[in-house]
Amino acid sequence: MASLISLGLSGLTASQAALTTTGHNISNADTAGYSRQQTVQQTAPASAFNGLNYIGNGTSLAEIRRVYNDYLTTQVRTSTSLNSEAQTFLSQVSQVDALLSNTDTGLSSVLSSFFTNLQTLSQQPTDLTARQLFLSSANTLSGRFQSVSAQLSDQASYVNDQLSSRADEVNSLSKAIAGYNQSIMQASANGASPNDLLDAREEAVRQLSELVSLSVVSQDSGYAVYMGNGQPLVVGNTASSLSVVPPAGNSQNSTLALTTGSGTRIDVTGVVSGGEIGGLLRYRSEVLAPAQAQVNRLALVLADQLNGQLGQGVDLNGDWGSNLFADINSSELQAQRVSSSGSPSDPTQAPVTGMLSITDSSLIQASDYSLQYDSGTGAYSAKRLSDGAQMSVTVDAAGSLSLQDAKGVDQGFTVTLSSTPASDEKISLQPTRGAAAALSVTQTDARALALASPVKAEATSGNVGSGVIGEPVVSSTLDATRQAVLDGALPVKLVFTDASTFSVYGSDPEGSSLASGTVADGKLILTVEGSAAGDNDDFTLEIPFSGTPANGDSFTLSRTGANSSDNRNALALIGLQTAKTVGGAQSFGDDYGQLVSSIGAISSQAKLDGTATDAVLTQANAARESVSGVNLDEEAANLIKFQQYYNASAQVIKVAQSIFDTLLSSI
Repeated sequence: MASLISLGLSGLTASQAALTTTGHNISNADTAGYSRQQTVQQTAPASAFNGLNYIGNGTSLAEIRRVYNDYLTTQVRTSTSLNSEAQTFLSQVSQVDALLSNTDTGLSSVLSSFFTNLQTLSQQPTDLTARQLFLSSANTLSGRFQSVSAQLSDQASYVNDQLSSRADEVNSLSKAIAGYNQSIMQASANGASPNDLLDAREEAVRQLSELVSLSVVSQDSGYAVYMGNGQPLVVGNTASSLSVVPPAGNSQNSTLALTTGSGTRIDVTGVVSGGEIGGLLRYRSEVLAPAQAQVNRLALVLADQLNGQLGQGVDLNGDWGSNLFADINSSELQAQRVSSSGSPSDPTQAPVTGMLSITDSSLIQASDYSLQYDSGTGAYSAKRLSDGAQMSVTVDAAGSLSLQDAKGVDQGFTVTLSSTPASDEKISLQPTRGAAAALSVTQTDARALALASPVKAEATSGNVGSGVIGEPVVSSTLDATRQAVLDGALPVKLVFTDASTFSVYGSDPEGSSLASGTVADGKLILTVEGSAAGDNDDFTLEIPFSGTPANGDSFTLSRTGANSSDNRNALALIGLQTAKTVGGAQSFGDDYGQLVSSIGAISSQAKLDGTATDAVLTQANAARESVSGVNLDEEAANLIKFQQYYNASAQVIKVAQSIFDTLLSSI
């Protein structure tokens, strides 16, 4: 009887464990990362019977097995990291795409309106109302540039804040995984498998993969979790710490540093990928920073080209033109464009400062540059960061540095440093930095808009030939020195001796000849000599000329006076709208259109990537759930099965009791 009762008890114990495990599965059907469990029974050792046969002794519980597939779990972890990166990147790039492409927030509409108002003004250059309207459109344009710049800067600050928040989450999960490693080792000391702890650790690793791409290695001490190129986040019960280093110098970007358990600090900004952190870093490097640089370059070139052209004209007061926008080479902007990391080997050495001056805005690239000095060779080296191209560095007699690419093309700026850098000091050059934020209208007097060309030509009365003179064009840029030279040279009279030869006289018709020139290819060429030999302030006037002048026919050249209705400089300003002044290859509109188009393409691809990675993650989760997930229908069936098993085992005990009672009553 005792053996029969033992058989029933073993069945009761086994069925009770199975019922408890089934209930545990049902209770955790919605628990994230839970792997269903199942009981594994084995036959109890049999006893010899009559020396010839063995009789069974029931069953025993071998283990509570965790239904788990490492390959499928790794697939879920990898897919989670890829999808998290893709969705984070998409959410960020969509905002920039909407900002730049929308007519209410982007630059296209205000750029178009600005040149439309300029076109209207060119048709009535003396109208003060039209001039004031143009100034208003210039203020609107500069305000929009500042708004776009501010929103892009806010995006950069948001990325920094999110990196800091996500780094805290990484540290929290890393500590949790290290704690699970310790607990699992202790719980496994008796050989049993702590299934729920294993699930909790696996879920913590999955959550960590939402933040950053990981590689996981199972070791005797538990999981070893690595990021980037093998930088350790967790090894055994020790967790590293990920921190965000605030922007240094003129940089606006935080960096990531990993402090290992041994105290070693590693800059991991360039090696982190995957997850939300990888998505943020990719967005910052591939979209945000290039967009900021391109918007800043557009603002810089626009201001420089318009200011430069206005300087070639004369305003309603008869004065030379002045700037419409703020100077692109203000001392504040020049200082912002140069920053230094300092010397890691000698923290006491003050970082080098410098000034970066734009010399030719049409050559400026939408890129930052890195500059370094080699004390051994006494030479500088530089790299353009947008494409990694190496630059040659030229140092002039005054110590100013200029950069040229492999084809010898100048990069459009010069740099003056406060001192010679240390060899391990990295200097950042940002030619376009702050240009959009600093774009402001400094011209407040509508009369001071220089829309007229500085020189006018007229035929004198009494000419008998058929010579017709056009409007003069100054072939060289009129800086302040050349403006003074031109003011001193005019007015002059051109007196022809034959159809192709003329002499130049001062304002006194009876004066001696000052210079001479010729007519060639339908143009009258006049050289204006500078203030002194070798000063490089000579320049040429080219004047359209047709017909055949008679001997003694004359024409006068004079400075354009006040209240002139001449609009030639206004037309030259309009011509800047389509001129290839940005990067030496594109107009203002083309450059901005290319920016909007490229970000739109990136956004479109990001949507496709987001859809694809989401589908892959869904499939990976489904594959894991098919193996490790809790099927409530199956568990409900198991409840009935194990309940019947329990009842049957109890019936065995009842039969044993009944037999025992019968035996006792017969005695």
